[in-house]
Amino acid sequence: MKDRLIASSIHLFISLLVALLILALLFLLWFPNPLMSLGAVQGVQLILLVDLVIGPLLTLLVFKKGKPSLVFDMSVIVALQLAALTYGLTTVYGQIPSHLVLTHEGMHVVSRYDVKTYLEPKDYSIAESLLESPVEYAGSIPVFLLKENTNSEQRQQDNFIYLFNESMPYYLNTEDYQAFENFDYLVTSGSVATQEHSTGNTCFEITLLSVHGSADTCLYRDGQSIIFLD
Repeated sequence: MKDRLIASSIHLFISLLVALLILALLFLLWFPNPLMSLGAVQGVQLILLVDLVIGPLLTLLVFKKGKPSLVFDMSVIVALQLAALTYGLTTVYGQIPSHLVLTHEGMHVVSRYDVKTYLEPKDYSIAESLLESPVEYAGSIPVFLLKENTNSEQRQQDNFIYLFNESMPYYLNTEDYQAFENFDYLVTSGSVATQEHSTGNTCFEITLLSVHGSADTCLYRDGQSIIFLD
């Protein structure tokens, strides 16, 4: 039993190092805060479950010093673990934010999966002029403004027509994307409110939206960067 505990502990330690590297990749590069909860939670849960629980647990169950099939058993465990990690990372990779779009509803998180599923098949793309020097979040995620009708009834009708004609969400209407320069009309319409943050900055209260959920936050612009405040 002692050998099993030692082997399982070593497996757990190695798995923990791998998990920390993966979490650093997700939190620092792929899903900078507060975007993590809007695209990667399920994938992360799967990764941690397999990496930190199932792998070491299987080692605890099958490890026996001198066992003829030990190398084979451990190879199978590692292979299963790697397969599950690959599946989890592949799933999460598709949810990496491609860009953010501010609308009257809030800030929509458009994932790479959305781009591949909706935009690429129809050859829709964002204008090169908008991509030359975009406002960005976390130094890599472009942020755009979707220009909409200020009349709520007309806006709702426009969005419905776009959804009906194009078979994709209205916030993917790349032809109406604008540079993230001025969204006073959203403030005056009541879609976006301002507040004085504890940091001393005046920020704009918005809701981050994705197919995985929503999160309330506050943003302000600092040069060519967008900063989200808790």
